[in-house]
Amino acid sequence: MTTNQTQETTSQTAESSHAQLALIGLYMAADNRLTKLMGKVMRMLRRASTPLDLSMAFDVMRRGERQVVNQLERQTPPLLETLTRTVEQEMQVEARHLPPKPPTPTVNIPGNSPQPFDFTMPLGQRATSAIRVDLQTELKDIRARILRQHDDLYKLTASGAATHNMLRYGTIKDAQQSMMSDLLQHGVTGFTDRSGRNWQLSSYVEMAVRTASMRAYNEAHMQVMQAAGVTLFMVPVHAHTCPVCFKWQGKILSLTSDDDADATVDEARAAGLWHPNCEHMLVSFREGDKRPKVSEWTDRDQQLWESSQRQRSLESSIRAQKRVLVNSGDGQMRVNARAKIRRYQSQLRELTKSTGLLRRTRREQLDLGLRK
Repeated sequence: MTTNQTQETTSQTAESSHAQLALIGLYMAADNRLTKLMGKVMRMLRRASTPLDLSMAFDVMRRGERQVVNQLERQTPPLLETLTRTVEQEMQVEARHLPPKPPTPTVNIPGNSPQPFDFTMPLGQRATSAIRVDLQTELKDIRARILRQHDDLYKLTASGAATHNMLRYGTIKDAQQSMMSDLLQHGVTGFTDRSGRNWQLSSYVEMAVRTASMRAYNEAHMQVMQAAGVTLFMVPVHAHTCPVCFKWQGKILSLTSDDDADATVDEARAAGLWHPNCEHMLVSFREGDKRPKVSEWTDRDQQLWESSQRQRSLESSIRAQKRVLVNSGDGQMRVNARAKIRRYQSQLRELTKSTGLLRRTRREQLDLGLRK
């Protein structure tokens, strides 16, 4: 792989990030609107004295949910189209590194190719198709989940939940305050991935968009290269990576069993490569290409990795307290939130100073700095 190819591969990811951020930002803004709505409804519930008051509060929640979802349903298709069109344009870079196309429009590929490969299909269409299949389903499920928020809020504020919290915190007022704090920090809309990890709405969307985009690039690249007779791929080296992916950097992967490869693509995927938010984009590997130098995982690498995860945790904690500060109507809760924000920011400053990690203040903002 040439230096120019490496630079172009890197630029593809950078250029697509603008389209990704636009889609992520839409759902980030929706998340903030829902949190504000939740704070309003929680204040109504605390003042409620009759069944009619409760009914009115949940009706406000239902109407607000529908307004947010209606906006998402209007704006998601054009933004998704922008993202897929950007991928299609950037995938044309791949065409400049392909051997000449065969004279016939369709070629039967031996091995595990499920169907003939059509060279007449523009490269980007394969990536576009992959993104659409992944994200259309994901984002539709997210919108459906938003419309169930009022049910979750009802369950959390029912007598059983209130009794449970009162036993923990002493009084009904304490239970209500604790419940409101939890809801404003973490939100009702929760998502659990296949590994059991819980995500907030905006974080889940960010992960889904980035993961689907990277998967689209990899799938399209492998299909195109296989059709051109290239079946070996290399996992590039990233300066900052996780322990799971580190062992795969510089490795040669094949689509099927190959003595010249370290493993197959399926084996690497099963071992954890391309986990959610993974940024490793496969590059083609041909005879004569040099492998990058990869060092052993050291205690320093482990320390930096753990520190980076601590940094992400502190950033999330700061955002959670800012949600309380912005959306709570309780004076004492806002005072406590300000104090916690200052404490977490102090810990973050100390962490970045002692480790050399770059502090990204935008990740401490409720919108991740996406709004201008």
